[in-house]
Amino acid sequence: MNHNHPRTGPLTVTVTVLVFPGVRLLDVTGPIEVFASADEFGGRYRVRIVSEDGAAVITSAGTRIGADLAVDDVREPCDVLVVPGGPEWETAIKDDTLLDAVRRLHGMARCTASVCTGAFLLAAAGLLRWRRCRCPSRPRTSWG
Repeated sequence: MNHNHPRTGPLTVTVTVLVFPGVRLLDVTGPIEVFASADEFGGRYRVRIVSEDGAAVITSAGTRIGADLAVDDVREPCDVLVVPGGPEWETAIKDDTLLDAVRRLHGMARCTASVCTGAFLLAAAGLLRWRRCRCPSRPRTSWG
């Protein structure tokens, strides 16, 4: 994808990664590493980590991840929103505050992607209406 603009040069792609307590560490660090590696080959990605209140969260692996911003402090849109999953996704999809955060950030994103069980957060937030969502270890589910 060529992001060159005649007057401003290459554009920086802003990536927002939403983190929450119990998020799967790999679901967060994997996408961040992909964008960092792409930068080594000429990409221009700016990754920011966002949590509900701007505080660090403890992942499912017990590792603390710091956040750059609180959801309510996100003022500028992003190009890509990444919604990671976690082993306690069945609890997460009942967290109205988390679902509101997903909806708010999605509304500010050009593209929304999920990692693994993060798809169930998108579905519970109403963002996969009439689309199929599938987890390899679970049967197919339609969300409507």
